[in-house]
Amino acid sequence: MTVSHLSGYTAMQTRQPEATEPVSESSMSHGNLPSALSTIIGRHAESSEVSRLLASSRLVTLSGPGGVGKTRLALHVASTYAEPYPDGVWWIRLEDLAQPTLLGPIIAGIVGEPGQQTQDPALTIGNRRMLLVLDNCEHIVDSAATVCTSLLEHCPFLTILTTSQEPLHVEGESTYAVPPLPLPKRSHASGDGDPHHSDAVALFLARAVAANPRVQFSEADIGLIHSLCKRLDGLPLAIEMAAAATRSLPLSALATQQEMPHDLHVEGYSTATARHHTLRATLDYSYERCDEAARSLWRSFAVFRGGADLAAIESVCSTHEMTESGVQKTLTSLVDKSIVSFDGRRYRMLETIRAYGDERLREHGSEQEVSRSHHRHFATLAKELETGWFGPDQTALLSQAAGELANIRVAMEHSIGDESCSCSGLEMASRLWPLWIGSGLVVEGRHWLDRLTEAHSDVCNGHVFALWVGGLLRATGGDSSGALPILERCQDLATELDDSAAAAHCTQVLGLAELLDGRRATAIERLDEAVTLERHIPEFNAYLPFALVNLGAALCYDERVQRAVKILDEARELSMKHAEQLLLSWSEAYLGLAALLDGRASSAVAPLTSSLARKRKLQDSLGLSFVLELLSWAAIAHGDIHRAARLIGAVEALSQPLGTHLAGLEQMLQWHSENAEKARAAIGEKAFEADVEAGRALSLDDAIAFATGIRREAPRDHVAIERLTPREQEIAALVARGMTNKEIAAQLVVSSRTVSTHVEHILAKLGFRSRTQIAVLFRTSTPDKAT
Repeated sequence: MTVSHLSGYTAMQTRQPEATEPVSESSMSHGNLPSALSTIIGRHAESSEVSRLLASSRLVTLSGPGGVGKTRLALHVASTYAEPYPDGVWWIRLEDLAQPTLLGPIIAGIVGEPGQQTQDPALTIGNRRMLLVLDNCEHIVDSAATVCTSLLEHCPFLTILTTSQEPLHVEGESTYAVPPLPLPKRSHASGDGDPHHSDAVALFLARAVAANPRVQFSEADIGLIHSLCKRLDGLPLAIEMAAAATRSLPLSALATQQEMPHDLHVEGYSTATARHHTLRATLDYSYERCDEAARSLWRSFAVFRGGADLAAIESVCSTHEMTESGVQKTLTSLVDKSIVSFDGRRYRMLETIRAYGDERLREHGSEQEVSRSHHRHFATLAKELETGWFGPDQTALLSQAAGELANIRVAMEHSIGDESCSCSGLEMASRLWPLWIGSGLVVEGRHWLDRLTEAHSDVCNGHVFALWVGGLLRATGGDSSGALPILERCQDLATELDDSAAAAHCTQVLGLAELLDGRRATAIERLDEAVTLERHIPEFNAYLPFALVNLGAALCYDERVQRAVKILDEARELSMKHAEQLLLSWSEAYLGLAALLDGRASSAVAPLTSSLARKRKLQDSLGLSFVLELLSWAAIAHGDIHRAARLIGAVEALSQPLGTHLAGLEQMLQWHSENAEKARAAIGEKAFEADVEAGRALSLDDAIAFATGIRREAPRDHVAIERLTPREQEIAALVARGMTNKEIAAQLVVSSRTVSTHVEHILAKLGFRSRTQIAVLFRTSTPDKAT
């Protein structure tokens, strides 16, 4: 190994010209900084932050996983910000150095004058004001730490920039974790956002054109490229390889591959180092650098989706060889090596790294064992949710389950293919009913219950549990008639198994299904029976207030207000006593409805407003829609018709993702139509539709603030318009007329790209998300008197 080989820069990386032209070797008094072989894409914020760190710290380490672009960023920063170093920027490439003890002599040999005798780098550098860049230190991190410490102690004007998958852990070291390239925050397919503005997509396009100048991409192709870059986690190395592969593979083939394209090989990259020839080679390099404990944890961690907290990792990954304390120590090692990231609460892997670990897990033959451990952990989480949903921990348990949804899906999928877990999987899907209903995931809950019921055909208590929960999900999801035969089968099975609790729960869900199917008298009869059955269950029964709320709702729809209030007050008191929130919010909502039906609109506002606040905290989309509807009726009763019309529009927009608004509640639909007609007649068709459209454009938080009379800090109407430049106002007015960017460009004799940029600026200034909101603003450009 020669000095010239070590100092040469051969990695294929990228550079984009900046306003300040990078300093070349010829313009420097000293130094050996190599020239970049292509332009860098993006990295403006990263470059500024690293240069800021270099100004305040004498040792800066760029850390991150292989392929994230540490070397390229270091080269860009070193060339662009070389001015503070009159004695030059010296670049030393270390990835091929197999003898750590040679690091000091190599530095001395490269930085020293020809013919010098010393091999001590500190004597060679002395008082020179220079930047020393040590590239790829991860495999000699201990030696690099020792040498850097000595250099910083003896060379007072030296600054060191290193790249490494893990920090050197030297006193005074500043570490910067190099992030992947950013992707568009919104989906190209949705029509929001612009993938052309994504650095990841821009890099792909640039490298694909460089590899094949004849290649052309359509707008549809941009969406595929965005999806591909997202699958590749925005890793520059992986994106460059995929782009170069378009010389011989169609984009559609790359974008639709089921597996991660770890083995893409970039022929012709003679300048690429061996471990940069394929993404797999880069990952192999990182894997081989780990000790056996770290490799084992990497493999086991791959079973998680969306990351995991420490408790889950300890539960799933602990073995007789690795205790929980051993897991913590090894996890810290993986974080240091940039294999795992940690945000202060949750540990995560980039999908490319996780998929590689998953392959290694299968090769190792321990996939089944780890998957069963993963399933057990999340089955326990589901049990904790079902037993604790009625109480002070409800919000935290729901939030935790919602945050682990990706892992829950993996655990249930495993139970379908593993006979030993099939019963547990069925119980798991059933116990998660508060998540399915509380998070608006009723359809998904039904999907899992159907699949798991089919996979586990043996009759057991878990089966009867699944039947009444399945009926509940069908009833609340708008298929009440489909729920009835399932619930009847559940009743028969509960009787056969002498399961009194299941019989009580099933009876109340039968009543709910009857109610949603429009048979109020039968529903009230069933729900009365359910309340009696639930009261007879020993000790406290969390499903009693559930039955009370459903009975109170049925009595409201039958306009039996006085009894409804008595039943709902009991449900509210039980919920408050146990610090429960979900049923409390529904009891308040129906108490508000009862007050409206009784002609006491002023009395309805307080319980409805309280219910709205609770449902926002619970993220209960269906409940939010329901309460906003009732508040629109209260506004009509108070003569505040414009407010009511806007709330009607907000409810329509909020309900759209949930399916037909008020599905299954015929009485509510009738009252909705009657109140909408009152509002339309009061202010006229044109004004009503304008207000409804304005309501549709409100964000959820704006709709809630509007409904409760709280003024939010947000640009509105003529004040908002004044924030725009004259040109932006002109374009916004044309947008309001329904014109496309192309049509606006033709009228103003500018490019479509210019119009697109103006529209983006308009949306940003106004805090809007869509062109519809611009249209509404310019149609109703007078101050809103409703608030």
